[in-house]
Amino acid sequence: MPSRNTKHSFDRGEQYPLIGNFINYHISQQTKTKTEIAKALGILPKGLGDYCKKDTLQFAVLWKLSLVLKHNFIAQLGEYLPYRFESIRERALK
Repeated sequence: MPSRNTKHSFDRGEQYPLIGNFINYHISQQTKTKTEIAKALGILPKGLGDYCKKDTLQFAVLWKLSLVLKHNFIAQLGEYLPYRFESIRERALK
């Protein structure tokens, strides 16, 4: 039987930051309860708890979490890239 381990599961946290940690931290900083946040996402509270334990998440999930929690997880992840990226807004401010 072939192994179900994928290439990205062998180097967790070494090539990319673990997104579940970010989500868990920002949820703990909210005044809303996990139940309220889950309801805003249209998922069960258990599903939100599962997000906090995941190493990776789909882009659409990150997008929705960013909107509900009013935090740009996508930009935060971009800060961990090994090279500097300048956004359009940053360029305009120069």
